[in-house]
Amino acid sequence: MSKEEFLEYKPIQNEGFVGEVIFEDWEDGEDVFSDMKKIVANDAMTIILQSKKRVKQFLNEENIPFKIHMTEIYLHSPNPYHVVKVLEEFCVYGGSKYITLFLGRPCEFRLEQFGKKGKWDIGRHLSGNSVAITLLGNDPVLYVSAQNEQDCENFMELIDTRLDDQIIPFMTYEENSSFDIAVPPDFLKAFDLPDGNFKRIFARLLNDPNEGGDDTLHKLYADDALQMIAISSFYDDVLDELQIDYHLENKMLLSEPVKPDVREDTLEKLHSESFMDRVYLFYASQPNYQVKKGQPSSLFKKIFSSKATLDFNLEKNGKAVVLVLDGELAVIYENE
Repeated sequence: MSKEEFLEYKPIQNEGFVGEVIFEDWEDGEDVFSDMKKIVANDAMTIILQSKKRVKQFLNEENIPFKIHMTEIYLHSPNPYHVVKVLEEFCVYGGSKYITLFLGRPCEFRLEQFGKKGKWDIGRHLSGNSVAITLLGNDPVLYVSAQNEQDCENFMELIDTRLDDQIIPFMTYEENSSFDIAVPPDFLKAFDLPDGNFKRIFARLLNDPNEGGDDTLHKLYADDALQMIAISSFYDDVLDELQIDYHLENKMLLSEPVKPDVREDTLEKLHSESFMDRVYLFYASQPNYQVKKGQPSSLFKKIFSSKATLDFNLEKNGKAVVLVLDGELAVIYENE
């Protein structure tokens, strides 16, 4: 990836300034690794890598947790040992065309519209005075992304200090374990999702359905009964395979409560199918709902989709999870 490709790739949507640090004394991967350990120190909060078979194999062999979002590998809040292992693998052995590390604060995900067509997608943002640094393959240039020029220059000065083996803290840490994503009203409208009287509406990132291995969905409302599934009529064979009772209403399948012993398999299977069509999951209590016609987002989905969506309200203590954006986003409703 060239510098031009990197600037077009734009890993951070709210970067206001990108600086460059050129390392003329880098002769091999060990030199890169040695300097990067000093630069990163204990500040890495999110790491992004190219989704390649070799990279995934390495992470699995080292038991390093990772997720696949938007065709890229993400390490969320990696521990310092894992950061060093990943840096060594990238700098010395390669495997990915690039590596981006968010330092000081985790990558903040936001739902926003991209490009000339204004397509909704998941944006990556810096928060506060944090920065992100990117290496491109064997290129001896470190790109420093910040929200403004001053933050970028401050960190570039810190790089010089750390390379002189002085341990200088980057920024004050704030403990924040929330991965909740705000859901704009325009997003709900664009995806024909309810925006009525709910106590709370937010979203969470999920692993790419084609990759599997994500326990996020299983952990959501694990103590509440899965009262109902709603999915397009195209997937009757899926519910039949899972031996879940259902009825058909206006080209949408509405299930009976799911038994606890098949819940995990059910969520795993439904997540894998959500790549093609949205899935509705209702917990704790039955919703009040109305099935209505929807509009598929692509010609491919128009061929296979039942064109049905669900408008719903929740009873007190009710919860709902709707899988959208090719199954990589769970829009979550709470009424407790």
